[in-house]
Amino acid sequence: MSYDKNHRRSIRLKGYDYSQPGAYFVTICTHRRAHLFGHVVDGEMVTNAFGEIVRQEWFKTARVRPYVVLHEDEFVIMPNHIHGIIWIVDIVGATRRVAPTGEPTAPTDRRDGPTTAPTAPTGERGTPTTRWDDPTTGRDGPTTAPIAPTTSGDRPRGPVAKSLGAIMAQFKSMVTKRINALQGTPGARVWQRNYYEHIIRNEPALNAIRCYIAANPSRWHLDRYNPDAVGPDPWARDAAAMMRGEHPPEARGEGIAMTATSTIVQRVWNYCNVLRDDGVSYGDYLEQLTYLLFLKMDHERAQLLGEPGAIPPEYSWASLRRLEGAELESLYRTVLTELGHQRGLIGSIFRKAQNKIQDPAKLRRLIDLIDGETWTGMGVDVKGAIYEGLLEKHAQDVKSGAGQYFTPRPLIKAIVEVMRPEPGLRIVDPAAGTGGFLLAAYNHILDHYNLDREQMLFLQNQALHGWEIVNETARLCIMNLYLHGIGHDLDRCPIHVADSLAKHPGQYFDMVLTNPPFGKKSSVTYVTDEGEIRRESQSIVRDGFWVSTSNKQLNFVQHVFSLLKQHGRAAVVVPDNVLFEGGAGEVVRRRLLQQADVHTLLRLPTGIFYAQGVKANVLFFDRKPARREPWTRELWVYDLRTNKHFTLKQSPLSYDDLREFIELYNPENRHAREPTWDPEEAPQGRWRAFTYDELMARDKVNLDIFWLRDESLEETATLPEPDVLAQEILEDLEAVLEQLRQVAEELSE
Repeated sequence: MSYDKNHRRSIRLKGYDYSQPGAYFVTICTHRRAHLFGHVVDGEMVTNAFGEIVRQEWFKTARVRPYVVLHEDEFVIMPNHIHGIIWIVDIVGATRRVAPTGEPTAPTDRRDGPTTAPTAPTGERGTPTTRWDDPTTGRDGPTTAPIAPTTSGDRPRGPVAKSLGAIMAQFKSMVTKRINALQGTPGARVWQRNYYEHIIRNEPALNAIRCYIAANPSRWHLDRYNPDAVGPDPWARDAAAMMRGEHPPEARGEGIAMTATSTIVQRVWNYCNVLRDDGVSYGDYLEQLTYLLFLKMDHERAQLLGEPGAIPPEYSWASLRRLEGAELESLYRTVLTELGHQRGLIGSIFRKAQNKIQDPAKLRRLIDLIDGETWTGMGVDVKGAIYEGLLEKHAQDVKSGAGQYFTPRPLIKAIVEVMRPEPGLRIVDPAAGTGGFLLAAYNHILDHYNLDREQMLFLQNQALHGWEIVNETARLCIMNLYLHGIGHDLDRCPIHVADSLAKHPGQYFDMVLTNPPFGKKSSVTYVTDEGEIRRESQSIVRDGFWVSTSNKQLNFVQHVFSLLKQHGRAAVVVPDNVLFEGGAGEVVRRRLLQQADVHTLLRLPTGIFYAQGVKANVLFFDRKPARREPWTRELWVYDLRTNKHFTLKQSPLSYDDLREFIELYNPENRHAREPTWDPEEAPQGRWRAFTYDELMARDKVNLDIFWLRDESLEETATLPEPDVLAQEILEDLEAVLEQLRQVAEELSE
């Protein structure tokens, strides 16, 4: 059948201005799907000479067209097609943004070259086909999918200057000429007549497309353009759904959505490895990322949303972005110093901030990396997941000691699930760390309640409070909350940078959720007249405390009780020594059982914290009014430690491991609980109750209670794997060493 090019229909979206600023996802296939550009080996694309020409001409486009921005991680060459994201930007300020919503999307039609295909380089093969395929879903022929061909409009009369069509026409023409010159086949066709484009309208779609591009070589075995494909690629379907603004089915969508987020995390985190060569630690890098990210988001709110910027123009993102070299480094130092003098949220984030990136070129590269994302357009869940991912990577750095500020997220989720925070409550974490408990409480309320405007404003700006003594950790916490949509009132910061044990804040709360720092006792260091360095324990004396002690953990238990309103509820992570230590420890336990309803204890397994040697528990109690009779009637204990083996990498704690505890806790009515332990029928049950009289009869009111038979002590066949066993031995040794350190400190005072 002959083809009349004069009656060929345009597959360009009629009436859409393809020269307007925005992000466009482009796919171009080779003529007849010939494998011209190389081949895939072990999930990686190996390009040949033709492929290198394609790469050179693609990035040359940005050099010769100042209104075009291209990025390495947004482009991929495959054997018979390419995928790429083209940013058409405003020349003034070169602002990248996704396209405005409201307009439909369609591929664009452009023509190139005569009809004879060149021969692939030695070893390559062609794959002739006459079908039009959607670049992700693989549908044949015209379709209504966003990135598939449509049939509206008249034949185009040539590309508009500076439009996407003009960019593609020049790119395809230059590649064709160079390949034909190299091959010696003048006039031969290289490209398919059409190319496909998708107007990217939101951040989830942008991240999905980036992820799809990055994974293209590793998923070649499922690629529609691969003649030997073993099946359809679910990621392609999910990407197409997200481009249409739909949520892909959970079974598939979670994969690409989560991978899209993790791809950003990995891209941002990978640059830290570059900076480590200059002595920049993980913590330092995360701090610099925090400063720059806040500046970028303030710039985006002003540029994209029309909101007034909170940062003075001379210290803004735009002022940094236009500089290079020593001028950039000098201004950056000034920005950090001046913003640290601001009040409210800005002053808290930039408090005592310093530039740790000494090489201006690498600072410039980090700025470009952050500038490459549109952070304000991301959903708070995406931004939050990215930052949480970075925080967890920071916590994994054993040398930094950052793990002590990072509580396992499955544990936090389970604790909040049984505590069930509600709208209107005032919630506090007096040892906030990176904000995990506050974020979990915030998300729980959002997930379980339909809030009106007043309730939402209260939740975002007044409900959540925290204290953190370490400046660096506090700023990470503040930024973490900020990225999740909490604390956008610039006149008020939800996190107080101070020692929460120093004094009572003068306000009371409905709920306390916290994991106080484990470790050394409170002490001060001083130098004697002879130049000798001495340390002296510092007992905290406060009104409302039952006993004065230098033990931080016991002081935090007392502090948590003092923060609660009458009938307020608390969940606090405590180390084992809080449960069995004599002296001040016994006093605290007796008073707590008397004046609070101490109703639940969760014994945690070892191997779940980044800090080594941690044996911990979660203590749940409610504050009650003063009376003669004790408020605690029975303590329910769930043993998640005995015969349980977890490690951070091979066998990490998951939410599923805590489901039984959540069910047995019975948050709907904790007064109607049923034990799973029975001395005759279920001696290995993990859930049982102890009455107040039984607790008081124990030596020193010891609450370190266990009753399950340790299987590993009786049968060698039941021993855990060697690596797990070694980790448990290490945990035990670390715990013993920490106790010995405390004894040594006391003896040296």
